[in-house]
Amino acid sequence: MVVNLKEVTASRDELNHEIIERKLTETTLKRYKDHLEELVAERTTELNRANLCLQQDIMLREEAEGQLRESQQMLQLVLDYIPQYVFWKDRDSIYLGCNRNFARAAGVETPQDLVGKTDYDLPWTKEEADFYRECDHRVIESETPELHIAESQLQASGKQVLVDTNKIPLRNGKGQVIGILGTYEDITERNLTEERDQQYRAFFEKNCAAMIFIDPETAAIVDANLAACSFYGYSKEELTHIKIFDLNILPPDQVFQAMDRVSSEQRRCFQFRHRLANGTIRDVEVFSSSHTIRGKNLLYSIVHDITDRKKAESDLRQSEERLRAANGELETFTYTVSHDLRTPLTVILGYADLLQKSLRDRLDEQELNSLSLIYDSGIRMVELMEDLLVLAKIGQIEQPAEPLNTGEVVSDVVCGLAEIVTEAGAAVAIGALPTLRVPRTLLAQVFQNLIGNAIRYGCKPGDVIEVGGERKGETVRLYVRDYGPGIPIEERSRIFEVFYRGTTGKNEKGTGIGLATVQKVARLFEGRAWVEETPGGGSTFWVEMIDVPIDIPIE
Repeated sequence: MVVNLKEVTASRDELNHEIIERKLTETTLKRYKDHLEELVAERTTELNRANLCLQQDIMLREEAEGQLRESQQMLQLVLDYIPQYVFWKDRDSIYLGCNRNFARAAGVETPQDLVGKTDYDLPWTKEEADFYRECDHRVIESETPELHIAESQLQASGKQVLVDTNKIPLRNGKGQVIGILGTYEDITERNLTEERDQQYRAFFEKNCAAMIFIDPETAAIVDANLAACSFYGYSKEELTHIKIFDLNILPPDQVFQAMDRVSSEQRRCFQFRHRLANGTIRDVEVFSSSHTIRGKNLLYSIVHDITDRKKAESDLRQSEERLRAANGELETFTYTVSHDLRTPLTVILGYADLLQKSLRDRLDEQELNSLSLIYDSGIRMVELMEDLLVLAKIGQIEQPAEPLNTGEVVSDVVCGLAEIVTEAGAAVAIGALPTLRVPRTLLAQVFQNLIGNAIRYGCKPGDVIEVGGERKGETVRLYVRDYGPGIPIEERSRIFEVFYRGTTGKNEKGTGIGLATVQKVARLFEGRAWVEETPGGGSTFWVEMIDVPIDIPIE
């Protein structure tokens, strides 16, 4: 086999070239591979870094969304539980939302139920809805808030309230006005309170009675009205810079004791002596009570000047003492005169009677009539003295501890008057009578005089004299009613005077002391006696007395 060396060499060179080319290609490929791996590694790193950032962004977003939800929940919680009413509307005054208070006022169950409604869909009156929308339009167009708008509102509950409303423009992120945000609060009670405060202030300032407010802790006068300034002679500024014991002449410790008694509601009325700005001392009566004003306990005191009243009371006491002494002397004198006159009158009556009997056959008719007149005058004098003694003794009889059965007393009196009742052909009807604690002898005197007078002067045969009474609390009223000729109206004011007998009694027996005795008994028990015309004709005599009721049954 012949080998061509040249061909072999050429083949070898070609192979070497191919080997070299392949090696170069491999080297290049390796380089590209390494570069590609570097690129992949870099890209993977970037992707990992981007993924990590994305995860962080997601976490931050989720955290932000959680915070936003919490903020929204917190905002909604605040909106739902603040006392104010909150709402917001779009530019067409269509509601976009509200808090729970507003939802209740609008008569919807939840704030979401309000969305899409207008004021005309809610309980407010048409006039109120028109006014609300007019305010909305002004705020939106002017882009200016309107604050403290006084509005009325008829709420879903039917309650008409007064509200204080604030409305501001509602803007989007670009600052454009997209609606309004409104809040209001119910000021009905506050308005009423302010009105009452104003009325009270006017009452306090303009009252003619002196009024002051005192701090019981410091005794400082914190307020005074014009009447107090005028009474004490200080300006308001001067009066509110001094203490109450600068006016009250009592030692400070006693003044504080009095204020403590007011604060503890143990006592409200006091009598003090106060010093005026000019040094004059006046007697005052103070009515004081404790009040809390703006969280501070103060004593509200009304001061009355009773200096003149105290002097009048003192003068009255002295007059009463003099009157009691004079009455005592008069009663003693009356008793003495009646007693001293009884002895000679007894002699006169005895001899007049003896002369009438022993000289009846020897004296003419005129002389016998003169003796009879002497005897009758003596008898009248004895009766007059007896009545005077009764009148003088009234008030000296002790009041009984137990109440009397007034009906029994009247029955006894009627029995004692049986003779004149029979002679008059009359009857006495005893009605319901209250029990009362009055001496039996005085009560008997009252009815004996009134019933006796009714029979003598106020009835004709067949008439019925009515006796009755009533009690209203401590006041007892008794009456004796007849259907006779009555008493002229011009004589009714004098009929109870001593010795006054009136036109109807001039021709009848009597001393003119009986009704005066009735009046004196009534006045002894802080009452009075008077006469009224009986309907249909006649007289009704009333006796009123004060008697503390005691619930003790009378058999």
